[in-house]
Amino acid sequence: MLSLGVDRLALPAGRARVAVELTPGTLVSVGVLGPSDALLAFDVQGSAELGDVRGSRSLDEDGRLPAVVSLLAPATPMTLRVIVDTAAAVELVRVSADPTALAAPAPRDLKLGKAVPRPLIGLPVPIDPWDGYVLEAPQRYLFLRVDVAVALRAALRQTKIRFRRNPLAMGHASQWDGSTPGMDRGKAQHIGHRGGLEIDIGLPSSDDSPSVITRR
Repeated sequence: MLSLGVDRLALPAGRARVAVELTPGTLVSVGVLGPSDALLAFDVQGSAELGDVRGSRSLDEDGRLPAVVSLLAPATPMTLRVIVDTAAAVELVRVSADPTALAAPAPRDLKLGKAVPRPLIGLPVPIDPWDGYVLEAPQRYLFLRVDVAVALRAALRQTKIRFRRNPLAMGHASQWDGSTPGMDRGKAQHIGHRGGLEIDIGLPSSDDSPSVITRR
């Protein structure tokens, strides 16, 4: 079990079933770290309240590590059931962020070590149809600073309510460690996209076709 207060769990090669406790109401990313081609299977199951976490994952996962699932934990305590199957030893990691703790720390406090930067968190999988977006990038490349993630989700929901069109496609934000996406493979896919402040967003469709990221 990955209990609250313990954020990392070493797993040997093979198949493991792990219960991961979630802090109610937090933004949560659960990931597997290890050799990039070691992943055989990674499945995440929640509750009826949370919905189909696995089925709501990114449209462009590539089956390589790190593998990540991000979500908004429900307001009541719950435990995720995570299944990991790997060909090498890996580490199961949980990162949480409070979506109400959005105030920027004072620059002086940061410099003196009296405060820490606002954390990066993965953009949650869209569970509710009114979330207004779909994920079109591997979730390890969909990390944003927590205040940016909260503002973006609010804007996307309001856009869906106002225009009632197909959800918008979310492309690359930052890599899970705050770097430019692709750095984990030795080839950056953007000039910027560092620190969780940028994200690619697909244009809305003019008909009933899905929104997609168009690379020019």
